[in-house]
Amino acid sequence: MKKIILASTLMATIILAFFACQKKEIQLNEDFVIKKNDAFVKKLDNGGVITATDVYSKVNSFRRAINIDAGPGKGKLPEIYLTFVSDDNDNIYEKMKNNPYSVNGEFTVEAGGQVILRKKVVNGQWQKSDIIPLSESYVNSEPPHYNPNLKCTVKTVHDCVAWEIDDMNWIEYGLCLSSAPGCYAGLWASCTWEVCHNHMEYKNPN
Repeated sequence: MKKIILASTLMATIILAFFACQKKEIQLNEDFVIKKNDAFVKKLDNGGVITATDVYSKVNSFRRAINIDAGPGKGKLPEIYLTFVSDDNDNIYEKMKNNPYSVNGEFTVEAGGQVILRKKVVNGQWQKSDIIPLSESYVNSEPPHYNPNLKCTVKTVHDCVAWEIDDMNWIEYGLCLSSAPGCYAGLWASCTWEVCHNHMEYKNPN
C-alpha cells in the first residue's frame, strides 16, 4: 500500500514538474519572441571595426549594443546601448509591422554606463528629447563642417548619429533597430568614419 502511495506521489510530482517546465518555457517564449541575430561586424577602410549585437528582443522591448574601434590611433570608444521599451505589453514587433502609429514608448541611448539621450515615441512619432550631457567639455554649436582638431569620442560620433536620426522618423529607425544588426550598425559605422576619419563635426539637433 505504501509503495502504491509512494508511486502515486512520485508520478504526481513528475507531472507537476513537467507542466511547470512547460509553463516556464511558454513564458520564456512569450518574453523573448525573436531569436538573437549573430553579431554584425563592419570593417572600416582605416582598420576600424564596428560591432553590432542584439542584447535581447522581448515582447515589449529590445536592447542593442554597439562597439566601436575607430581605428589605429583613435582607440576604442565606450560601449553604446540602444534600448526601446513600449508603454504596454503588446507585441512590439507585430505593432511595428502592422500598426506602427500605435507604438508608444521610450528610446534611450547609453554610453559608458551613462544615459546620454532619452526620447519619447508617441503614436509612432518622435517627441522632444531629453539630452543628458556627457562629462566632456565638447560643445557642438554649428552645422556640420570640417574640423581638423575634432576629437573622436562617443559624444562627437553620437552627435552625427543624432543628426542622421533627426532626418528619419521613428517608424524607419524603429524597424531598423528591431531587425538585423547590419541595419542599425550601418549608421554608427558611417558616423564613426565621418567623425573620426574625415573630421566632420556635426551639430546635435536635439
